Amino acid sequence: MIMKNPTKIIKNRIVKINKLTEEYQKNINNSRLIADYTSLLKQKLKLNEDYFFIESYGGKALSISILNIIRGIVARNSRANIFVSNINYFDFESLLSENELKKITFIKKNSLPYLRALVMSKTIITDYYLPTYFQSVATQKVINTGEAFIGFWINDISQTEKIIQHTLLHTTHFLFDSVMPETVLRRLKVGGIKEYYYKFYSEESIKFDDKEQEETLLLVPRDSKFKSITILDDFIDQNMKNEQFYIMVHPEDEKIYQQSNFYKHIRILDSVNEGILRAATKVYSESELLLERSIFKNASKVKIDSFGMEISLEEKIVSDKISIFNGGWNKTAVDKKNIVVYAGGFANNGVTASAINLSHNIDYKKYNFIFLDKLTYDADSSLNLKKVNQNANIIYRSGQMNLEVYERIIASQVQGGKGISEVLRKKDAEKIFYRESCRIMGNINLDAAVDFSGYVVFWTAVIAFSKANKKSIFQHNDLKAETEKIINGVYKHKDKLPRVFQLYKYYDEIISVGKKTLELNRENLKKYAPRDKFKYIPNSLNLDEISQKSNNLGNLSMVEEEKHYALCIDESSNIVQKIRIPNPKEYTLINIGRMSLKKIKKS
Repeated sequence: MIMKNPTKIIKNRIVKINKLTEEYQKNINNSRLIADYTSLLKQKLKLNEDYFFIESYGGKALSISILNIIRGIVARNSRANIFVSNINYFDFESLLSENELKKITFIKKNSLPYLRALVMSKTIITDYYLPTYFQSVATQKVINTGEAFIGFWINDISQTEKIIQHTLLHTTHFLFDSVMPETVLRRLKVGGIKEYYYKFYSEESIKFDDKEQEETLLLVPRDSKFKSITILDDFIDQNMKNEQFYIMVHPEDEKIYQQSNFYKHIRILDSVNEGILRAATKVYSESELLLERSIFKNASKVKIDSFGMEISLEEKIVSDKISIFNGGWNKTAVDKKNIVVYAGGFANNGVTASAINLSHNIDYKKYNFIFLDKLTYDADSSLNLKKVNQNANIIYRSGQMNLEVYERIIASQVQGGKGISEVLRKKDAEKIFYRESCRIMGNINLDAAVDFSGYVVFWTAVIAFSKANKKSIFQHNDLKAETEKIINGVYKHKDKLPRVFQLYKYYDEIISVGKKTLELNRENLKKYAPRDKFKYIPNSLNLDEISQKSNNLGNLSMVEEEKHYALCIDESSNIVQKIRIPNPKEYTLINIGRMSLKKIKKS
């Protein structure tokens, strides 16, 4: 056995520490920001009951709900210290009294005072999303009014909504304007999986000194067809040109519409333009949720569908004024068990096919089936994701791990070195990945957690050190053989898989997908876990899909040159496809297997 030079090891460690220190000092990839926040988080500072951290529109504007909450805090709590992150002080100065402004300390986003306020404030209030490094701590109240995102997307879930999801998983109280929180949570793929408090509010009517002229508004979602300036201008010409009108957009989209012929009519949906919103007599939008805002209760509402048709909406009435102090909070309860699963990123492979089939074999009346996955997908992964049962939830991992400088070395050892065996203090590694599991999944209960892939050490560690009551990891192949596999002259899994194997002891069950696979893995990997942890469960099939494909062949058939064919008719295109079938009068030998692009080798 060849011993490594200890002097060289120490020198390499010093070089790495120096590099990490330099990255911290220069804040490369936000390393200093993350390290400073993590350090404060680990100190477990006492929460101050009179501290309120408030951020509106990510610190870029001031919403009506947040403005009214600030006024309510000042009126109800004489000892309140309100920490506000916002780049536009003028909005506050023009809308709040001198007495109200005295209660506010303005802090720069991501500064050290900002981080301390996040960690020490008993109450966190937002209408949008908080930084992805944010983790709520026990007994901290996180309130979200949703004003900066509810109704602003109408098509498929957006990247921004996936980031918002992180904040919602850490939110304890939803204070929404007439919208059920579950409506929002279902759209963001996390419906029914967490307990929370909620109540509704109505944007209180306020009399303005200057009576605004009657106005028509167009409320524009962030994924609107009106992002095409030509479509926008044509709509204005046909429907609103002869009226007093405004085009109301999200603060982050204002610059997009500067090329419009009607750019002088562009306004942002915030508290500065509250008078315009209240004066509206007619409101157009593609978004039903934007139209349902109580501020438009006295206006006629017209929903624009994708074909340009106009649909009138029924009125909804919500009477409560906005307040974080008054009672009336309702509490939800999770009546199903939560099962979280990492399935390998939905690439084109057998693990993905098995995960998709599994999603169609879950009893969704008893279980919340929740995939854990990355934030972005390529075309193939996106297509595979659409095959997942629509009742399944998906938690998207946004941001990066919360790590202090020295912890980055430990995390890299677990993921890229010799594995957790290289870490001197194993408890440090456990704490790091436990913290990451909490950052990703927020305050949901975990009844069971499954690493269905078994190939990615990061996710194996996140699940292994999570707070789940039961933890399982799957084995889809002879994994010793996988470590010996050479693709394009390179060992693909030789170093990676042993890092996964070292984490087996933290799992309750190690599950193979076949009996023969079980026998091989139980024997070849016996040094990593006790024999009784190794079990097997056959992969599930999507019987409904198989039946449907069989039925699609239909009853029509034909014989051509002594070959038999079933005729499959695509009703949408009237195209007839011939599919070869066995001769019913002969015995046919069928050899069934699978072909995977990843398993094709050059001969």
